[in-house]
Amino acid sequence: VATSATDSASAPAAAAATPIRHSTTPTAIVPVANSLFLTRAPISKMKKDVVIQELRQRGADFQENWTVLALRAMLKELRSSDQEAINEMRELEKPFLNLSKLTKDQLRERCAELNVAFMNKDTRCDLVLKILKEKEAIIFARASERV
Repeated sequence: VATSATDSASAPAAAAATPIRHSTTPTAIVPVANSLFLTRAPISKMKKDVVIQELRQRGADFQENWTVLALRAMLKELRSSDQEAINEMRELEKPFLNLSKLTKDQLRERCAELNVAFMNKDTRCDLVLKILKEKEAIIFARASERV
């Protein structure tokens, strides 16, 4: 079979026109405690090499000759600890939600709850900024505890 230059030139174009098949397994990108973003496919659907790859990304201590069931169990445990960290962060966020909707008196109450120093002459904007600054300090302190 003879091929011409136009046939070989159109091969990449034909390959590009081929539809890309995507996995039917739903995935989501979820932040984990160590700031890596990993693809979250259901563990029961993951093949051994994919489980190993995610365990490596997480810095887990394992051996590749372990069974896929043992590796999946380890990954499940790591993911559950990630979920605990996410839930803890959500709890930390609660006092800081909807600050823009609060009145000046409500913001003063929130400052008092969080032990944030404020003066009577502070504007709503000042109070919100002080609360957000406290939020950053709390989150930084929690992150430092984990390390």
